[in-house]
Amino acid sequence: MTPLLQAVVSVKYALRMGGLSMVTNSYLFEVTCEWRRWAGQRGKLLVLLLGFAIVCALLTLSLRFGQILLSANPGWLGSDDYFYTLAYQHEDGRQAPVNKVAVQNASELADVEQASWLSFSNAPLESSNWTLRDPLVAFYADNFFSMTGVSELPPAEQSNTVWISERFWREELQASPSVVGERFYHERVPHAFVVGGVLPASLNKLGNWQPDVWIPGDYLRFTTPFDASSETMVDRFLNAAPIYFGVFSSEKRLNEESLTERLRAIDTSVSGMSFASEGGVLQVYRGIELSPVERQNMLAQWRLLIFLVVALGVVLAFNTFMVFTSRFLIYQKDYQIMRVVGATPRYQLGSALFVAAVKLAVIAIVSLLLLLILETVISKHPTYQALQGDMSLGINYGQWLASWMLISVVFLACFLVPLIRVSKKELFDRAMGTSSSKLRKLGAQGNLALQLTVALVSLNMALTFALYQWQAMTDSSIEVSTQSLNVSQRGTGLAIRSLTEGGVADIDAGEVAVSFAPFAQPQTLAIEDPNLLPQQVTFDIHYVTRNYFDVLDVATFAGNEDWQSGIRINRRAADILGGNGSGSDLVGTSLTLGGIHGHAQITGIVDNVPHRGRARASEPMIYLSVEASAHAPRSVTFFFGEADRIAQALHTWLNREMIDPSFSETRSIAQILAQQDQAVNSLFISTVLISALIIASVLISLGYQIKARLRVDRHEYGVLLAIGAPPQSLLLRVLRHAFMALAVAVPLAVFILALITGQVQANSALPISFEPVAFILACFATLLLTMVTAMVPLRRILKEPIFSYLRQG
Repeated sequence: MTPLLQAVVSVKYALRMGGLSMVTNSYLFEVTCEWRRWAGQRGKLLVLLLGFAIVCALLTLSLRFGQILLSANPGWLGSDDYFYTLAYQHEDGRQAPVNKVAVQNASELADVEQASWLSFSNAPLESSNWTLRDPLVAFYADNFFSMTGVSELPPAEQSNTVWISERFWREELQASPSVVGERFYHERVPHAFVVGGVLPASLNKLGNWQPDVWIPGDYLRFTTPFDASSETMVDRFLNAAPIYFGVFSSEKRLNEESLTERLRAIDTSVSGMSFASEGGVLQVYRGIELSPVERQNMLAQWRLLIFLVVALGVVLAFNTFMVFTSRFLIYQKDYQIMRVVGATPRYQLGSALFVAAVKLAVIAIVSLLLLLILETVISKHPTYQALQGDMSLGINYGQWLASWMLISVVFLACFLVPLIRVSKKELFDRAMGTSSSKLRKLGAQGNLALQLTVALVSLNMALTFALYQWQAMTDSSIEVSTQSLNVSQRGTGLAIRSLTEGGVADIDAGEVAVSFAPFAQPQTLAIEDPNLLPQQVTFDIHYVTRNYFDVLDVATFAGNEDWQSGIRINRRAADILGGNGSGSDLVGTSLTLGGIHGHAQITGIVDNVPHRGRARASEPMIYLSVEASAHAPRSVTFFFGEADRIAQALHTWLNREMIDPSFSETRSIAQILAQQDQAVNSLFISTVLISALIIASVLISLGYQIKARLRVDRHEYGVLLAIGAPPQSLLLRVLRHAFMALAVAVPLAVFILALITGQVQANSALPISFEPVAFILACFATLLLTMVTAMVPLRRILKEPIFSYLRQG
């Protein structure tokens, strides 16, 4: 073909594809031409734009989370001082309150400016106009609000002024303005409390605590087992009781580890008063920290989010660069013809930048919409609320703009670099060949290996979570349809034996089990038994009736299924106590519980019950019988199967037997577990979604590379088919480069996963570890997807006549 004919053909092609867009200055014309150029590949373009929008939204959330998580103080704090929290810390990271002596010791340390405390407990408050359902009370020290700088709190006019939370005011008191000045009564306090006002919504949740009423700490005197007039015993009890979370401040930054060591070395005992240890050691936390486990889990999720965002961004950047390089090479003649008819390089660059700006505007709009949706969802998430209370996450538009600008730089680099390379070609240069240089092929191979590494890591994470959840679902035999009903009363008496033995109308014997605590709130007990334990170990304990395991359908592995005496432990506790596989050798062994519990005989080993959620189903648990006690506590939880009939009969009986009972909503064990595991489930869903997007991007890139190689080697494949080569050999030839990249990706992915899982395990309680089974499945899945991706374009070529491969030119 002569140069003149080539020019004529190119002009016709440019006219048809909108190449002479410089004839008009209409921006709409530019967009229309660009839209037509993407005919047949618009889906790929939309995937790339959506991917960058997701990266922009997630990067903005990462910056916002980092701002929250790396800041030690909650958002409601109004002071610029450095704050620290003092509490006991269990082995699994959970907190427990300390006694008042420990708080006083902290206040006497050098550089500590002020010290205060909080104490949480349910209290039997009453009102003439409202029904108060055993609200959770936060008793606070006199200087707590002044020290923390909560400026929204109006000054109290009387010493008996109490405050209510915004959530309690809204949900329980119907947001009535007349509640201010309302009087609350406590059965042991000689005078009424007066409601002074409603606290800001930011104080609705303090870590894991959700207080309803705030009462001055002086009124703790009326909650002890002693008469308030016995000042010596009351003071001794309040100093020794582990019911306080200490909070202290300093004008300069202090070292938490040094503070912890110094406080652990100081004696906190009180002469003449002692309490059974719940386990744990004194620990100083940076900031006002009442949910350390949740914070560590959020930090782990934040790190994973950053990794996934970076991985997705890298994959999208490589794909975008390859797509634009290919398109600019395809439309290279169009740009040359435009220059022939008078278009300057500046004009061409301006047109290209305008089209890129339109794409960036689409990314910005979609990312903002995604942010609005994600902000609403995250603000209502329990793990986030444990850290920030009812404060909305909020969108920091400065952080969004920074994220969008970074995305814009990456996108423009992927867009402009191939454009500049194409624009430097001579006007009447020889037509470009289809063969690539070795350097370009090596770069493409490295790009593919990197993308397959990212895909393997992402897919392994998703499969690890899926495997873990499957293992957690099969770790116990609990019947999740069992219903749970919590009831509180003003008194403490209840005929439990009559209920369990069939003495209640319409309820058969053994149909209802009783626990002295809600399903998800076991108590803790530190046990020292030199015969069975090399060191002190903290166990969870539940007081339950003997039919508890029958109602919840919990399997018994050793001992009689009919529980008549002694205590029962779960499989995890049996492992800690040195039992054999089933724990049968521990049956009949005496365990030293300490304190008022003394010694107890182990009479049975039961299956693990996920009281704290599936993610912590293997916590060591001890079950004690409640039937030896003649009286029940103020709050009791009932478990039963048939919800309607038994619930109605229970309500009738309890209204007659209890003093002013207050009933909670009936919930199934499945609902309780779903709430407990919400953080892990959310992490699993987000990991799966991001991993799916990463894998889709990698497969699109892989498919594009395979198509390009098939076009380059088209003649070679025609020759092989002509001499009788089977399709399988052609498939292996196509997959040769992908297999080589996968061989590099596998060890690289193992190395990256080892780093990630090591960091997560060291800093959180999330169930993330390197699982060989999950990694093998990820490798096979990646291999299978790679083969499918290669077979699709190969089958299309095989359907064409052989002579079409052998054409020259």
